Amino acid sequence: MTENWINLCTDGAVKAVTRTATFGGVLRFGNGVWIMGYNRSFGNCLDFYVKLWGILDGLTLIQDKLFEGVMIEADSLE
Repeated sequence: MTENWINLCTDGAVKAVTRTATFGGVLRFGNGVWIMGYNRSFGNCLDFYVKLWGILDGLTLIQDKLFEGVMIEADSLE
């Protein structure tokens, strides 16, 4: 991956009893240099959807930038 690519790493979690969801992510240049981190808390949400929200928020943060590509990494066992 070149420096003109962005690496988007994201993950989310849902508390079993209350179904309260939280997600976050990290944006890095292709060479591994950190750009920024982000996070957000939700109300009730399923685990699958909170992971998608993490990806969407990350893509929203970089949508107006001129990068050659984006590599998305999300922890998902489902």
